[in-house]
Amino acid sequence: MDLFRMRCYVSVAENQSLSRAAREQFITQPAMTAQMNALEKELGVKLLDRGRHTVLTPAGETVLNRFRSILDAYDQAVYEARQLESESCGTVRFGWHGPFNWLGVTDMVSEFCKSHSASSIRLTIDTWTNLLGQVRAGDLDIAFMEMSEVEGDDSLGRLDLLTEGISVVMPSDHRLACHERLSVGDVRGERLFMPDPEISPRFFGRLQGMLERAGVRIERTCVGNHYEATVALVAAGNGMTCMPPSMCRNFDSVAQVPLSDLGTHMRYGIVWNRATIGTIASEFVAAASAWEWSC
Repeated sequence: MDLFRMRCYVSVAENQSLSRAAREQFITQPAMTAQMNALEKELGVKLLDRGRHTVLTPAGETVLNRFRSILDAYDQAVYEARQLESESCGTVRFGWHGPFNWLGVTDMVSEFCKSHSASSIRLTIDTWTNLLGQVRAGDLDIAFMEMSEVEGDDSLGRLDLLTEGISVVMPSDHRLACHERLSVGDVRGERLFMPDPEISPRFFGRLQGMLERAGVRIERTCVGNHYEATVALVAAGNGMTCMPPSMCRNFDSVAQVPLSDLGTHMRYGIVWNRATIGTIASEFVAAASAWEWSC
């Protein structure tokens, strides 16, 4: 018996569906069926009545309650162990998505380390989507985030830090690069592509929708899975994109011109898992709150 098989069984019981449980556990339906067959064989009892809906037998109900208790105890043990290690070692695990010294993050971290000389820092650079998943899983203490990604999630603590507008990013020799500001009408006939929405699904998905409703045709053959990849495509002459200017200030071969009439901006902040944050990570949040942030 292993924990994964227990989790599979609980998922089947709660979803009353092998296929939905398989998707939830990121395996195929035949693999989920094999897990349930192996479990019934191992225990020597029938746990599931499989029809249009998968329902539990009386024995299955008893097993479900016991498995939930075991899994809850295991998860609590993991949480307590991680808390103990984090607090005793003074480790802050944080992540961000952006260029070197984006928003002055490295300066803030440097000052934090000076005042917490016994602490250590573990840094992860990834997309906002992946960082958020790691915070939810307890694998990161804190992530710098585009705040629309966490709207409505009460399991996370959050702290807004600053906002930034959106610019049109283009090769530095483009005919529009000399403008102080651009409107949607200025870019309507240009070759415009967007970063992969998975970087920040809510924000970039909403931004792309606003542009398309305004009559801008989005090029579908160019997609950057990271801000650097997106700017590299622009620098190579593949067209324009829209993103916060702070994401491309380290690139000399592109220009950024503010987009004036779209009425949207990025809200930056930090998020943490309320259930897993430790003492030293809480002090990191306090330091971030007191820091003077600027784009």
